[in-house]
Amino acid sequence: MNWLLNLFTTFDGRISRRDWWIGILIISAVSMTGQWIMDPSSFELREDPAARPSPVQILWSIIAFIPSLVITFKRLNDRDQPRLLGYLFVVVYVACAILFQISPEDWSHFGTREWAFAFPLLLFSSWIFIDNGFLKGTKGPNRYGPNPLDPGSGGGASGAAPTLGRTRYTGGAFARDAIIGFFALIFSAYLFAPQGSFVRTFDWLVSLYTGVGYADLRAMEIESDHLKQLDPEGERIRTERDEKMRTYVQAWKEYDAGWKASLDKNYVAAIDDLTLAIDRYGAHNKVAAPVFMWRARSFRKLGQYDKAIADYSTAIALQPELTDGYSARGDLYAELERYRKALADYDAAIRVSRAPVARFDIKRGNVLRKLDEPEQALASYEKAIERAREKYDRLAVIDAAMPDLTPAERETFLKWAAKKRDGSIRWAEIQRGIILRNLKRYEEALTAFNEAIRLQPDGAFGYKQRGWVYEKQGRLKQALADYERASELNPASDWLTKALQRVKSKLQ
Repeated sequence: MNWLLNLFTTFDGRISRRDWWIGILIISAVSMTGQWIMDPSSFELREDPAARPSPVQILWSIIAFIPSLVITFKRLNDRDQPRLLGYLFVVVYVACAILFQISPEDWSHFGTREWAFAFPLLLFSSWIFIDNGFLKGTKGPNRYGPNPLDPGSGGGASGAAPTLGRTRYTGGAFARDAIIGFFALIFSAYLFAPQGSFVRTFDWLVSLYTGVGYADLRAMEIESDHLKQLDPEGERIRTERDEKMRTYVQAWKEYDAGWKASLDKNYVAAIDDLTLAIDRYGAHNKVAAPVFMWRARSFRKLGQYDKAIADYSTAIALQPELTDGYSARGDLYAELERYRKALADYDAAIRVSRAPVARFDIKRGNVLRKLDEPEQALASYEKAIERAREKYDRLAVIDAAMPDLTPAERETFLKWAAKKRDGSIRWAEIQRGIILRNLKRYEEALTAFNEAIRLQPDGAFGYKQRGWVYEKQGRLKQALADYERASELNPASDWLTKALQRVKSKLQ
C-alpha cells in the first residue's frame, strides 16, 4: 500500500518502466470504472461518438490526470530529462483539453488550422509516451535519485555522487526520434501543401518511396473492389480457399516463397518450394489447386510441358470452376499446336466463367484460325466484342451503386474500364479484319480496321493492316499514307520498309 501511495502522490524520485506501465494500467482501470459508474452509455456505440463530456466527467478526468502526471514526472526523472519537459506535459494536457472543447465534434472535419494546433500536441505526447514506456532509465544514480532497479546505487538523497548531464543517446532514442520525425514530415507536407490534404500528403510520400502515387494505388484498390462485385460468388470461393490455405502455416509459407520465386524467374527453386507445399497440403486437397497452377507455370517455363499439363489438369480436377486453369492449359496446348485440345479448354473456361471475359473468345478465335475455320473464328471474335461491352456495362452499373467514391474516382475508374474494353475490342477487330481480308471481303475488313484505328489512333498495326487491304484493292495512295503512318509509329519494321518501297515503285 505504501508503494502504491508513493507511486501516485510524490513527484520526487525515479520509477522503472515496469512501475510506469503498472501505474498506467491501474489509472486506466480506475478511470474507466469511474466513467462507467457516471455514464454507462458512454461505452455504447452512438450516432454521435464525439459527444461532449459532462462537467462531472471533466472533473473526473482531471482527477485521473494527477496520478498520470506524477508517474510521468518520475519516469522523466529516471530518464534524466529536465523538469521543463514535465511542465510542458502539463501545458500540452491543458491545450488538448481546450482543443477538444472548441474543435469540431468530428475530427475528420479538422481543417488546416485545427491540425496546425493539434498535431504538435500529438507529436509531443507521443514522444513522451515512447520515452517513458519503452526506453531504459540512466544507469546508476542521477540528479533525481538512485536507480530504481538498483536502490543501493545511492544518488542525490544518499549523498552519493550523481551522474549529471544528458542521458546517453541510444538506439532506442534514435528510433523514438525517427518515428516522431516521420510523422512530423507528414504533418509538414500536409500543412504547407497548397490546399493541404492528407490525400495529397500521402500521394507525395508514397510516390517518394515506391514511385507509384497514392492516387494510382487508390485506383487499383477501386478497380479490385469493382471486379470483386462483378463475380461475388467467385470472390467468396477464393476468399474461403485462401483462408483455408493459411491454416496450413508452413505450407502457406512455402507456397508464398514458391510463387514469388516463379515471378522472379527462379523456376527450379519455385518448383522445390511448391512441391513441399503440395506435400504439406496433400495432393488431393482442394485448396492446393493454386499451388499446382504455379508449379505448372514453372514447369512450362522450363520446357517440361508434360509435367505442366499434368499439374494444370490436377488443379482443374481439384477445382472444376477454375477458369484460369482451363485457360492456361489451353494456352499450352495451343503453343504445342494441339489445337483441338486448346479449343476444348477455352470452351470450358467460357462455360464455367460467371463473368463476361472477352479474352477467352479471342483465344478461341485464334485457335479456330489455326484450324482454318474462318467463319467460326469470326463468330468468336464477334462474341469477344459483345462480352467486352457487356463487362463494361456491368461495371458501370456496379460503379453507380458504389458508395463513398468521389466524382474524380468514378471518372478514373470508368476510363480504366473503357480502356480495357477498347483494348479487347481493338484486338478482336484486327483479327476479324485479317480473316475478312484473307476471304477477300475487303470492305468488311476495312470497317474492322477503321474501328481498330479509331480505338487506338497511335497503334501501328492497325494502319499496317488497313494499308495492306488498300494495296490489294489497288488504292495505292491510301495504302502509301497508311504505310507511312505505320512506319512513323514503328520505324524498326522491315516489313513496312519493303511495303513502302513496293507501293512507291508502283506509283512511279
